[in-house]
Amino acid sequence: MSTIKKHYGKEFKEQAIKLIQEGRKVPQLAKELGVTSASLYRWQREYESYGKNSFSGNWSAKTD
Repeated sequence: MSTIKKHYGKEFKEQAIKLIQEGRKVPQLAKELGVTSASLYRWQREYESYGKNSFSGNWSAKTD
């Protein structure tokens, strides 16, 4: 049985980060959103590093 990898859009990720910044706990939020805690932590690190340029889907666009 193969696993299908879900892809989440930039707006979804930014909204999740906003909820974390407002004080939501990552493990509980992950359950509510149906994502892993690891994904939320990764998105948070990316957003802290690149801000509004995060989640572009194109690494070179973020490093310019």
